Amino acid sequence: MSVPDSDMLISLSEVLETPVSTLLGETVTEAEVDNLKAISEKLEVINLQLAQRKTTRRKIIRWLLVSLCAIILILNYSRLCHECG
Repeated sequence: MSVPDSDMLISLSEVLETPVSTLLGETVTEAEVDNLKAISEKLEVINLQLAQRKTTRRKIIRWLLVSLCAIILILNYSRLCHECG
């Protein structure tokens, strides 16, 4: 049994403006399309949540590093003042 070339199928589907599944003789029911939409929407929400978490983490890490640098500078300055004074 031969298997069609995927690149050829994609090219044909683009030229004929037909989904590859139709070229292969598969039918997509309305329920399947609705399920795919629902899954796609859920994935979009999850992706947005992950992006927000990443942004929040970056902000927290940035402020921690800035605070750490400020503490180091204050400690060094106070040590220098005690040595000079």
